[in-house]
Amino acid sequence: KDTINNLNTALKNIIENQILPNDSTLYLIDDLPKPCIDSEFNWYRDVVQLGNPNICFSSIDTSKKDRQSLTDLYLKFSELYQNVKYIDPHDYLCFEGICNVIYKEILLYADLSPHLTSDANIYLEYFWEDILSSDLINFKN
Repeated sequence: KDTINNLNTALKNIIENQILPNDSTLYLIDDLPKPCIDSEFNWYRDVVQLGNPNICFSSIDTSKKDRQSLTDLYLKFSELYQNVKYIDPHDYLCFEGICNVIYKEILLYADLSPHLTSDANIYLEYFWEDILSSDLINFKN
């Protein structure tokens, strides 16, 4: 809770003192999926060596609930200020309702943090293609 409160104060300060006076846009990018919520296992043995796709996964809803306070904060600012936009890569890294550490034999996360592997970047490429081609991002001439 303290972390969210500190982030709230910092974002408000940035928006009111930097973004609005300079007529800029702030893009708030929500967190990645958390496939390994409350999982205890040996990451290297079970995931990397054995490639067990069933060892660590969560439903999309469970993963989103885990980061809900951050999402709520970002959405609050995007609703309060026209110059603040919210974007979310979460669902581009979950498939068929599940957020897993492995998809189609590709290891998506390098550890429990979660940090994406370079192989997982293809799914974020789809995300960025969709965002950059949407009406959300309007470049000024």
